[in-house]
Amino acid sequence: MVSGTCTSFGGVFLNRGALFKDNSKRFNAEGQYNNTWGALSVIGGVQFQRDMAYTKNTYMLDFDGPINVNQLGVYGQAEYKIDGWGFLGALRLDKHDYYGSNLLPKAAITKKVGDGHFRLTYGKGMAVPSIMNLKGYLFGGLVLGNGEGFSLSDGTQIASLKVETINSFEVGYKGNLGKKFWLDANAYYNMSENFIGPLLNIATGGRTVTKMGNTPLSDIPGANPAMVLTYSNFGKVKTYGFDIGLNYYWTDHLKTVINYSYFGRDIDKNDLANDGDHNGKVTDTDIPINTPANKFSLGFNYTTPQFFGAVYGRFVQKYDFFSGINIAAKTQDLDGDGKNDIFENARNGRTWNYGQLGGFTVDLNAGYNFSNGISIGTNVTNLFNAKVREFVASPVIGTLVSVEFKYNIDFFKKNN
Repeated sequence: MVSGTCTSFGGVFLNRGALFKDNSKRFNAEGQYNNTWGALSVIGGVQFQRDMAYTKNTYMLDFDGPINVNQLGVYGQAEYKIDGWGFLGALRLDKHDYYGSNLLPKAAITKKVGDGHFRLTYGKGMAVPSIMNLKGYLFGGLVLGNGEGFSLSDGTQIASLKVETINSFEVGYKGNLGKKFWLDANAYYNMSENFIGPLLNIATGGRTVTKMGNTPLSDIPGANPAMVLTYSNFGKVKTYGFDIGLNYYWTDHLKTVINYSYFGRDIDKNDLANDGDHNGKVTDTDIPINTPANKFSLGFNYTTPQFFGAVYGRFVQKYDFFSGINIAAKTQDLDGDGKNDIFENARNGRTWNYGQLGGFTVDLNAGYNFSNGISIGTNVTNLFNAKVREFVASPVIGTLVSVEFKYNIDFFKKNN
């Protein structure tokens, strides 16, 4: 059992200092077949995995011995190419003991156009719950995995975890546009649902937890019917955008590099299925996308056998970032009640909020190669000392200058 000192957090005593033990094992097997007949190529296979998780009751629900979990996957792919066209189709079926069967299709069409290729693709992907999401047992029963679902005292049923899914559609082109232009462009549209949410107490509003699956909660050592933290699925979100990368070669030595990205999202704030924290309102923190709408960079690169140099400017539109207790956002009213919930340059909860991420920075580098194998180079990051934060809870990185001297010796060079 878990042992150690107890620390009070929000009125709940947490068993700390646990001595984790692990005697887990895993078995894997795979078989595959592939062949080609002219323009047609095929691949097929089967995979099997058996996890035998055993922590000796220290951090998983393995009181009755090892937790045996079987996974079986079957997949196939066919690709056909003819006259500059390419057609690809793939299908994968996965079966898991806890979250059932899932079918993942994929399809793509490509076409050679000039000196490049056009593509149209569709694919479905998934993010699966971990063994800890399904069978976790932490802090003496305060945190329980949700591999079997829960029953509450008022008859409410908390469904067992399912996989997160995403359906993605993309169209794009990559190749040369004339002798001096090179283009890489794509647009995409994604539909995501059934996010695996953060740990939340499912015993709210005076309700208690009566069962985990078919097991009475009283049979789980240390579990408190009035306080069970677990995981559940929630939410739907649509995301879309496009990316453009363009290289223009002025000469054999000088080129310009341009990159632009746009990202958009669509979250229905009237759909309580998107209420990740179950407080009755859907806010931007329930499904934190944490991505700027616009990003743009411009660079010039000059290279000769002797001299090399580049200067790059990068703009990231200001954006809000929410991650657990960490906040980097502007002052705002999240829930629409007329009062601000987030405050910039102030303490928000347990951490300090310095404001939104993003901004504009310029970097440059230059160097010279001497004929005797010696080279010298310098690199300047954030040339104008812009106060830009790149990550939540990170400091501002000021101007950084580095200088490098290099001497190359070829010990194996032959004398002619």
